[in-house]
Amino acid sequence: LIAILDEAMRRFRNQPDSSDGWLAPRAHAALRLSRREASDKQIWHYLNIVAKPDFVRWRFSEKTDDGNSVVPLDRFMGEDSKNAIGRLWWAAELTRNGPDYQETASILATSRFFTSWQSLDAMHHRPAAIGVCKFAREFNDGKGLTDSQSQFLAKAFNLRLATLCLDALAVNSKSDPLAIEEWCTAA
Repeated sequence: LIAILDEAMRRFRNQPDSSDGWLAPRAHAALRLSRREASDKQIWHYLNIVAKPDFVRWRFSEKTDDGNSVVPLDRFMGEDSKNAIGRLWWAAELTRNGPDYQETASILATSRFFTSWQSLDAMHHRPAAIGVCKFAREFNDGKGLTDSQSQFLAKAFNLRLATLCLDALAVNSKSDPLAIEEWCTAA
């Protein structure tokens, strides 16, 4: 993971915002975690604060009025959609289709996934998350959702699902513990 983060900082030196689509699938593939393991916030706190704080500063530094750089605390210790490294892993986990990360890369390149979509409970339903990714990519004649469209649609999607049973619309297959264990232990 450290090598991947360093490579992202090299490749996207002057465009940290553009690194998410490249970085999320690689960070996810490098950290072979189950969802249960990944839900332990201490993992992300350690990676952000101890192992790779320079990555967090590179990706999220904001200039203040007096010319100094600051990084919001939630980029080190925030929720899954905020903290620097955890948000990448979770974005890939929620949007991958088996070993295929195409939808992950596309959703991170075309919309405000982290702020609009990732925090929605519906995104833990893999068919819904993949459907959102495909829709976001194909919207506007293939140009993808704009930031404002993504924000508006995420709110509408969340409101609509408050009255629907998502599993009745698209069955989310049960987890296979053996497959998860094999994936976590694979190189």
